Amino acid sequence: MATPTNGTVHFDTIKQPKAAQRVAERIRSAIRAGELHDGDRLPPERALIEQFGYSRAIVREALRMLEEEGLISLHAGRNGGAVIRTPGTDRLVNAFDMLLRLQMTTQEDFYEARRLLEPILAKLAIERATPDDVAASAAVSNHRTIATTGSTARSPKRRTTMSFRWSCTSSWSCVCVRPRLTSSSRST
Repeated sequence: MATPTNGTVHFDTIKQPKAAQRVAERIRSAIRAGELHDGDRLPPERALIEQFGYSRAIVREALRMLEEEGLISLHAGRNGGAVIRTPGTDRLVNAFDMLLRLQMTTQEDFYEARRLLEPILAKLAIERATPDDVAASAAVSNHRTIATTGSTARSPKRRTTMSFRWSCTSSWSCVCVRPRLTSSSRST
């Protein structure tokens, strides 16, 4: 950022990312661009070292970063290596849970946000639902009925929480994971 000081402009130093971050970002970019898909194997470590031009330690650090993000899984041994993975929603849920706790979000704040977001999520879920989503929703509805009448739901508060979690799971899978379907792709 440029800030004027005594008639002259002073620019802040540009911090270069660490080498491991650059390697990890290149692999992330390939995943985002669709060059790498779930289940694809990355080249062996030795080949990655040659391709990126960095040391073994740098490449390993980059792979550990990607593994921590849930973008790859690392397997040891002769048939091991790095395999591309689609991160699960559990990572998002854990991060969101931690963020809410650190910000000391109250239950009232959470329910207010839920009241505002649920209609939007429901609308998007309906627009983007596939036949498989409709079947999954029916299964969720069945589970919710069991939860409110069966022995797994111990109290009204627990039943409501279980019901909400199942509803969110169903909605989020339609809304966040899948792009908008066109009318032609929906009919196939």
